[in-house]
Amino acid sequence: MIKRWLRKYLTTVFVLATLMGVFHQHSDLIVHEDCQICTIASSIADGDMPSPKVYLSEVEQVSQTLETNFLLVYTKTLYNSLNARAPPKFS
Repeated sequence: MIKRWLRKYLTTVFVLATLMGVFHQHSDLIVHEDCQICTIASSIADGDMPSPKVYLSEVEQVSQTLETNFLLVYTKTLYNSLNARAPPKFS
């Protein structure tokens, strides 16, 4: 009886702690030293070696056009031995 209650309690605590970590965010995208979730996440990610992280706040789109000449080779009629016809387009 007690083991079943303890198992349900620990499962609930684990799920709630996971959800807190998943939905945790700051609007300025900076790790806050006073936030417990930020401290734990940075310790796990850095391997206990604190180092500044760089977040990309603005992504610049760079596009270049590739100009190549293509030679289109095709035939207008295709050989079909079945003489099959498709139904009308409006049906």
